Amino acid sequence: MLQRLVITNYALIRHLDLSFGAGLSTLTGETGAGKSIMLGALGLVLGNRADTQVLWDKEEKCVVEATFRVQGYQLEEWFSGNDLDYLPETILRREITPAGKSRAFINDTPVTLPLMKEVGSRLVNIHSQHEILLLNNRDFQLAVIDSFAGIEKEVDAYQTLFRDYTRLREKLAAIREEHAAQIAQQDYDMFLLDELRLAELDKVDLQAMEASCRMLEHAGEIRLVLHRLLDLFSNEPVNLISAFRNASESLYRMEAGGKLAQVAERLKSMWLETDDLNREMELLAGEVDDNPEELATIRDRLSQLYHIMQKHRVNDLAGLISIRDTLSEKWLKHNDRGTEISRISAECEIKYQELKDRCAKLSRERAQASKPLAEHLGGILAKLGMPLSAVNFQITPLPEPGADGSDHVELLFSANAGSDPSPVSRVASGGELSRLMLAIKSVLSTRQLIPTIIFDEIDAGVSGEIAGKAGNIMQQMGSSMQVIAITHLPQIAARGAEQFQASKYLENGRTFSVVQKLTPSERIEAIARMLSDGDPTPESLANAHRLMLRDKR
Repeated sequence: MLQRLVITNYALIRHLDLSFGAGLSTLTGETGAGKSIMLGALGLVLGNRADTQVLWDKEEKCVVEATFRVQGYQLEEWFSGNDLDYLPETILRREITPAGKSRAFINDTPVTLPLMKEVGSRLVNIHSQHEILLLNNRDFQLAVIDSFAGIEKEVDAYQTLFRDYTRLREKLAAIREEHAAQIAQQDYDMFLLDELRLAELDKVDLQAMEASCRMLEHAGEIRLVLHRLLDLFSNEPVNLISAFRNASESLYRMEAGGKLAQVAERLKSMWLETDDLNREMELLAGEVDDNPEELATIRDRLSQLYHIMQKHRVNDLAGLISIRDTLSEKWLKHNDRGTEISRISAECEIKYQELKDRCAKLSRERAQASKPLAEHLGGILAKLGMPLSAVNFQITPLPEPGADGSDHVELLFSANAGSDPSPVSRVASGGELSRLMLAIKSVLSTRQLIPTIIFDEIDAGVSGEIAGKAGNIMQQMGSSMQVIAITHLPQIAARGAEQFQASKYLENGRTFSVVQKLTPSERIEAIARMLSDGDPTPESLANAHRLMLRDKR
C-alpha cells in the first residue's frame, strides 16, 4: 500500500509530504484545487511520461518519491528477476531535470521507465473518469471475466503461444513466397548452372590456351624465324657458336690476364648460352607445326569461355567460378526451402492444435465464471440502489483462435425490471455506468493482489442516498486493500478513515496548490462546506456531524 508521497517542484505544488493509512482515504476540494495535480505527480512514479512543463520552478528539478509497503503481495520473485533489491518498504523515485532529462529509481537503483511502469501496475490501480468508457470495450469485458475466474496466467500463457504461432505463420508465408519466386527463377538458374558446370572451369588455364592459340595461328612465321636463327648459330658461312668458342679458347691459351681474361670469360658464357639456346630452338622448331584441327578446337573453346564471361559481365575465370558457386548454393537452398516449409508447416499445425486445446479450456473457465460474476455484480448493484437491474455476459464462440482465445464477449445490462438486458453502451446512463464500474472494481478487488486502488471521481452521476451506498462499497473494499477516493460528494468523503483536502492560495502573484490531512473537526467543517453553497451553516455542520457518526456506526 502507499504509505508516503513526497512531491517537490511539480506543477502548482512547491513541496508536499503526505502519509496515507490503510482502508479508505478520501481526497476532497474544489474543482481545480489540485487533486488531479497530485494524481499526476503520483503517475510519474508509476511510469507515466513527463516533460519540463511539469516544473514549478524551471531552474530546479522535480522530484516525486513514493513509499510502498509491498510485503505480502508476492513481489519477491519479480524484484529478483529484475535484479533489484526487495525491501518490505520500497521507494519509487522519479526526477525531471530542467533540461528535460528523466531518471527513475527503485530503492535507489536506476531503472528504465518501462520497468517502473511494470512495478507501478502491480502496486496501484488508478481508475480515472474516462475509464468508465472501457465498459463498452469488449477486451475490457473479457478481462473482467478472466480476472474473476483467476485465469490471468493461463491467458498470458495462451497469448504467448498465440504470438509464437503468429510469428511462425508469418515466417512460413514469407518462406513460401520466397520459394514461389525461386521456382519462377529456377529453370533459368539451372540453365546457367548447367552451362557453367559443362564449361569445366576448374580445368581451364586460360592464359595457356590463349598462348597455344597464338602459336598455332602464327606457326609458319615462328618456324621461319627459328630456322633463320638456327642457320645463324650453327651453319656456315657464319657459325656463331664456333666463333664464340674459338675466340674464348684462343684468349685462354694466351693466358692473358686483366681485361682480356674477363673478355674470354664473357665469350665462354656467350658460347654456352648460344649453344643452349640453339638446342632449345631446335626442339621448338620440331614442335611448331600447322594443326588446323587443334587450332579450331582451341578457338571454339575460347569463344565459348569469352561468350559466358560476356553473358555474366565478368572479365576472368575467377568471376565465372564465383557465379557458378553462388548458383549452386542457391539451388541447394531452394531444395532446403522445401524441407523447411514442410518442417514449419508441421510445427504450425502442432501449435494450432495446442491453441485450440487451450482455447477450449479458457472457454470452459469463462463460461463457468460468467454466471457467478453476473450474480455478484447484481448483488452489489442492488446495494447501490439498483435492485431490479440485470447483468449478463453473453459469450459467443469465434470460428478461429484469436489473440485472447476464441470467445466473443458482450456485457449485457438492464437497469429496470421488464427490460431484456442489452449491450451496455446502448442502455446505461452515466450514473448507471459509474455504479456498474464501481461494482466491477469491488468484485475484482477481492481477486487481484493489487495493494492500492485510486478512484478519480468514480461517483460521477450519482448523488444523495446512492452516494452513501457507493461510499459503503468503497469502505468495504478498504477492508482488504487500500482505497483512495477523489470525490466531490460529502457522503463518500465521510466514509473515509482519513480525509485530505486540496486547496489553492495566492502568494506574490503566483498560485500554489496544497494538500493537507484534516483533523476530525476540520473534516466536519469541510463536509459541511460540501453540503452548503457557501460558509457552513449550523444545519450543514449538524448534517456533517451525523454523516461522520453514521460512518462510525
